[in-house]
Amino acid sequence: MEQTNNSKLRTEYNQKIIETEQQIDVLTHTKRQLQDLSELLEGDLVRDLRNLQNLNQELVSGGNREASWFQEELTDRQRKLKQYLQQKNQEFNQECFNMIEQLNEERIQFQEERNKLPWD
Repeated sequence: MEQTNNSKLRTEYNQKIIETEQQIDVLTHTKRQLQDLSELLEGDLVRDLRNLQNLNQELVSGGNREASWFQEELTDRQRKLKQYLQQKNQEFNQECFNMIEQLNEERIQFQEERNKLPWD
């Protein structure tokens, strides 16, 4: 009877270990996808800002006095947005790291508990 019980417990721990490893894989994959999207967004923002700067430079060359003020405002907003995105990216990466560490600790705990079980 104890043999069957240990075998069932071992199977349960194996399943928990597999599920935890799958969660880690999903989290790692999702993190990578969001990093890729973040890089694309940053690239789009840089490209669009360059386009706006070029258009604004044409206005300045044409004698538009408000264009230089607009250029300063645009540069300031870009800087703030870039800082904000970098901060959120760092926070997200730290949160992912913490979650992966927690899941790894759970996996190790399951493995230790499983390994304590006597073999039938």
